[in-house]
Amino acid sequence: MFRKKDDFYIYGLLWGLSELFLGGYLHLIFHPLKGMIMQGIGYTILAIYIIRANRLFHPLFIGLIAASFKFFNIFLFGIAPFSQGIINPAFAIIEQSLMATLISSIMIGIKRLTKPKTFFFYFSNK
Repeated sequence: MFRKKDDFYIYGLLWGLSELFLGGYLHLIFHPLKGMIMQGIGYTILAIYIIRANRLFHPLFIGLIAASFKFFNIFLFGIAPFSQGIINPAFAIIEQSLMATLISSIMIGIKRLTKPKTFFFYFSNK
């Protein structure tokens, strides 16, 4: 799909554009489940990146890139700069990426510890 597995900025761009257009539209029509829809899209993009790249802190960078796109709603939809329609989703995006970073770092750490010839290998052969 992409050239490299480490192009985390492309995933941030995809998530940011979906937040910009779809999230802004759902906010304008007052859809009651807009947070759940956008959260599912965000976690899906992060999960695809984590599975493909297996990097620890890149999901946090992806979230920071996506959250920066939320501020373009000021110009696109005419929302006030420090309104709840911009600040709250931006913090939610950063929170989602932070949680994905923490969970992926725990999972990658467990996977690295349970490989042969690592932690358990040295205790089992002595």
